[in-house]
Amino acid sequence: MLGYICFLLLSNNEVVMDLQEVMQQAQEMQEKLSKMQEAMETEEAEGDSGGGAVKVTMNGKGLIQRIEFVDKSMLSESNAEILADLVMAASNSAKDKIEQMYNERMAQIAGDMGLPPGLNVPS
Repeated sequence: MLGYICFLLLSNNEVVMDLQEVMQQAQEMQEKLSKMQEAMETEEAEGDSGGGAVKVTMNGKGLIQRIEFVDKSMLSESNAEILADLVMAASNSAKDKIEQMYNERMAQIAGDMGLPPGLNVPS
C-alpha cells in the first residue's frame, strides 16, 4: 500500500497535495490492481516448443491448464528426456507470455494513474 504520503511541491507558491487526495488515488490504484488480477485469472497463454510438437496452455495465475503433444510419435520411453525438455520449454514460453501480458496491464494502470513510465507498481 502506498501508505500515508504527502507531497510538498515548491515553485512560486507552496502547494501541498491533500493527504485525502493521495489516499483516494492509492485506493483507486488498489481497486484497479485487484480488478486486473481477477481478469488475469481468466486469461490464458500458449507456449510451444519443438516446432509446435508440444503445446502448453497456462492461465494468468501461472497454472498449467493443458499440455498437448501434437507429434504423438514423441510419446515413447526412448524420447522421455527430449519430451521433458520440450514440455519445460513450452511451459517457460507460456509463462513468459503471461508475464508480458501482466506487465503490459500494469503499465496501462500506471499510465492511467499518471505515474511515470518504468515505475514499478506493487502488485
